[in-house]
Amino acid sequence: LVEDLRYWLKPRQYSVGEALAKKGTRQDGLQLLLSGRASGYDSTGKRLYQYAPGDAIWSKGSSSDKTTSVLADEPCQTMVLTKVDRDWLEEHEERLALKLYRYLFNKRIQEES
Repeated sequence: LVEDLRYWLKPRQYSVGEALAKKGTRQDGLQLLLSGRASGYDSTGKRLYQYAPGDAIWSKGSSSDKTTSVLADEPCQTMVLTKVDRDWLEEHEERLALKLYRYLFNKRIQEES
């Protein structure tokens, strides 16, 4: 999937302890974790879960999501899909956008089961 999306993705590198996402900070869009591990924390600093390669890190969680930050546990590499690029994909590359959404949906279902 990342190979198919390569023209619309922008690479990012994060050092240990660096924030991949943080409440109150503007994020560029959806991040797909390629390597490394990162953890989601709540406002008290309690770790809620850990991200692994293949996981999606959203700029904003759902209203029920208590995650306030996602920090790199080890050096991480992500690929970012901005909202502008996602909108363009939906309009011009519908099949690829659907492939992405199917992947994200399947990952979410796996996490919940």
